[in-house]
Amino acid sequence: MGPLGIFTLDKASPRKKILIATGSGIAPFRAMIHDYLENGGSDDITLYWGLRYPEDIFWQEEFAVLSQKHPNFVFVLTLSQPIPNWQGKSGRVTAHLGEIQNPTASDFYLCGNKDMVDEVQDHLLAKSVPKEQIKSELFY
Repeated sequence: MGPLGIFTLDKASPRKKILIATGSGIAPFRAMIHDYLENGGSDDITLYWGLRYPEDIFWQEEFAVLSQKHPNFVFVLTLSQPIPNWQGKSGRVTAHLGEIQNPTASDFYLCGNKDMVDEVQDHLLAKSVPKEQIKSELFY
């Protein structure tokens, strides 16, 4: 069974789907991503996931396998408190918003702490992303 409730992926939208999570805010996205990809979702979907420390990482291999299996899925992990030899992205997830090309042509799904959700919403609205294309759920 796919994800239920009001915070779900709009599969009918032809726009790119960008999911931005911090910490345990990843939980609903995992179900959405699996449901979308396993049921033939072909639009581009990118997951940005921000954590603090390397020991906080889980599901990294699962998302890496999904990105190899589905070329339309991109997984971006960033740590705000990386160790010195960390090879991935660092900084808060909000530091990577500039990587998103043509944000008005995307649907955004935000889940995590209130500060991140508010900051990303403000950034997107300032970039002229219509409010209807921004959906959010708070996870503290």
